[in-house]
Amino acid sequence: MLKGASLTSLQDGWCEIRHLTTQGRCPWVFPRFVQSRVEFIMENVTTVQIITLSIAVVGAVLGLINTWHGLDKSRVKLKVRPAHAIPVAFADPSLAFSIEVTNLSAFPVTICDVGVFYRGTDSRGSFVNPVLVDGGGWPRRLEPRSSVTVYGRRPESRSDRHIKCAYAITECGVTETGTSPALKQIARGEFS
Repeated sequence: MLKGASLTSLQDGWCEIRHLTTQGRCPWVFPRFVQSRVEFIMENVTTVQIITLSIAVVGAVLGLINTWHGLDKSRVKLKVRPAHAIPVAFADPSLAFSIEVTNLSAFPVTICDVGVFYRGTDSRGSFVNPVLVDGGGWPRRLEPRSSVTVYGRRPESRSDRHIKCAYAITECGVTETGTSPALKQIARGEFS
């Protein structure tokens, strides 16, 4: 048995192991049928074995984290943020809505479609000819950590179709969505 440990049989088929360093707090309680195994393990466990087991557990956890991180790196990740747009100077006053798409992936992606989804239906409001301030072309290739803002007319919520969220679709078919307080205002019709 480990130094400073005591094994006590309890009623209902349980046994309790107390270690003197716990000073009676937090005992380990095991079913009685494993009592003989616990006694065997406690008598034969060395400090080297405990350290080896601890290192093995840490290695296994780090391996799982590394696997998850590697799988996460290969996913397409986009941030879609709808917002109000305020036309200034000689800008077209009908361009009162924008959708910013940021590529959070570790590789470039091409955005081919942006717009809004409507609740309870498969229809969507897509920007057919999006306006880009930088004059770049559409569809737009986004490098990692870069973004593009697309401007267009404010979408309308009607009784038969309420705005749910903004979306962006990549050339490879991945769809990401996003919402914001500004889009919720537009969905309620506060800025129509």
